[in-house]
Amino acid sequence: MLNINTMILNLRSYILIAPLIVAVSGCATPRRFTSRPAPKIKRLQIENVSLSSKTFNLSKNNKLRIKYKLSGEAGVTTYILESQGGLVRKLIAQNARKGYNRITWDGRDYRGRLVGDGVYAYIISAESDQGKTALHDPIQTGGRELEARKLVFDKEKKSISYIMPKAGLVRIRLGIKDGGPLLKTLIDWQPREAGENIELWDGKDESGRLEFDKEPKLQIALCAFSLPENTVIVKGGNKKPYTYSSIEIPRPKLNAKYRRSLYKHALHKRKECHEPEFRVEFIGCDKTESLPVLSGIVPV
Repeated sequence: MLNINTMILNLRSYILIAPLIVAVSGCATPRRFTSRPAPKIKRLQIENVSLSSKTFNLSKNNKLRIKYKLSGEAGVTTYILESQGGLVRKLIAQNARKGYNRITWDGRDYRGRLVGDGVYAYIISAESDQGKTALHDPIQTGGRELEARKLVFDKEKKSISYIMPKAGLVRIRLGIKDGGPLLKTLIDWQPREAGENIELWDGKDESGRLEFDKEPKLQIALCAFSLPENTVIVKGGNKKPYTYSSIEIPRPKLNAKYRRSLYKHALHKRKECHEPEFRVEFIGCDKTESLPVLSGIVPV
């Protein structure tokens, strides 16, 4: 027969050892350890880009300021290009901070020369230490046909005024209605700002001899298309712009749908899209006359 004291002692041992047996045997809920995936690096972004002014007047010693927001720290390069795609200037910020940053352009090219009048584009490229890249080049924001409002010819002031809905390139032709001749191309795809614009016209044709400002059938034809958002209109610079070499920059391509929506002249190369120019001489005609009077067969 077992001693009662021995039974109590064995029972105490069982009570103490039991929790350990339960835990080891797996009856308790096992504790699971899971590894967290490494956080993904967010895509680098260039946002909220704005200009101090769409028009940059060099004669007033202005400076153009481009403001932008970065989603993370990165090295930033800003390319200034002329209308043919040639590289005018490259502005580099080695360590642009996260948040808002500014770029300042003084209107000079890489040789320190003031650029000429015309339209210039800016492209912002960024690259982080992790190899993430971003590009600001809204090339698909221009080229749409624009309709100017309140086109008025003021005979007293000898000027033509109109209102542009957006900044764009403008061509103005003057002619006579009902099959009459084209008298003059006042401006030929020149950049103009959004808002009211005024063009001076002395009322004469291209030769400067015939006056048509009082012609009742005078017709003013204005065509225009918008400039991309990343363009700047430069005034007060060199009247004969310099020639710059092109540079390979990874720019977005125009998709087919967008190209079909563009104004026909927006697809042309700017250097080649202009009014034809030619001169006519009448052989044997007295050149002292202000206007030649012709009769019969005249060689041209």
